[in-house]
Amino acid sequence: MAEISIEQDGFLMRDSLDDTGVVPSPPLSWASPDLICHQQVSDPQTVFGTAASYASDPNQVASQGSRYNRVYARAKNLGQDKTGCFISVFQAGPSLFMHPNLWRNHVLQTADGETSLPLESVGPGEIGVCKKPFLLDLIGETHVCLVGVVSKGPNPALPKKFSDPDDYGRWVRKHPNVCSRNIHPVLNYRARNYESLYHFENPYVQKTRYLFVVEIEGTLPPNTELGLVCRPIGLDKSWRLGDDPQKATSLMVGSFNGAITTWVTLPRDQPHWPNGVAIVTSALVERPLDSPLAKYAQQDRLKLDRLPPEIREEMRNPVLLGVCASRFITAPEETS
Repeated sequence: MAEISIEQDGFLMRDSLDDTGVVPSPPLSWASPDLICHQQVSDPQTVFGTAASYASDPNQVASQGSRYNRVYARAKNLGQDKTGCFISVFQAGPSLFMHPNLWRNHVLQTADGETSLPLESVGPGEIGVCKKPFLLDLIGETHVCLVGVVSKGPNPALPKKFSDPDDYGRWVRKHPNVCSRNIHPVLNYRARNYESLYHFENPYVQKTRYLFVVEIEGTLPPNTELGLVCRPIGLDKSWRLGDDPQKATSLMVGSFNGAITTWVTLPRDQPHWPNGVAIVTSALVERPLDSPLAKYAQQDRLKLDRLPPEIREEMRNPVLLGVCASRFITAPEETS
């Protein structure tokens, strides 16, 4: 038998929708509804923390073409007091459950590099949802298993080894704070050659117009595809690269704090990056004339010279907020 040293803390991460926290839990389905692969949402607690959501499994199809599949985690407080906890999520291959020493270090991280997320104050009977998602890279994967664990601190104690599959099954079913989920990714689009997450926030209470620009410095092959995605703010644009190396879109954004993804897919017959090419993503915000930032708008309009007239009309006083770039450098060939 495995040495069990995980603290339960009164929190439940279910093995199935039928799991109420009674030990042992119902038969394993490896489909915990509390590990949720889902597109980005602006307020995870509101989306996944309601009674209606908790009674369902909101999991969506994971994409084999992305490095940034999002996994949200939630837990229910079965205790009598308002309290907090931490949630960690581990990634295992489909045959590795008997050997925790092989997957205990394969912990998912957030975009900020965190390996566990807090539920700070959850009342009795309430459902707590982590404020941000863990990220799951599924490039080249056909099947992965996730293990979710609730613990008092950010570093859960795990058994070193299970003697057999039954031992693992008992570990999960006798610990309400442990759950597991199989992920079967679908190749719903080609694996992206480039994908990068950029933090983005609109701190203004009122809706504000933003402009997002993707620019290619250098030359990429014809028919290269590129895009910008942030579905909570209604951003999901893609373009096929033609003669214009600059692509842009503007939209009104309400209060938001999350991430935008820039992605590029090269043509199948030219899968290698040309030396020196850079992918540049910029964000500009429209500010009124009485804003302290308005004085910078004139110089920042220079970025709009090549954009379509309708965007230039929408962004009359654009102020550059930030620029992020990735440049590809081909390593020199080794000489003997």
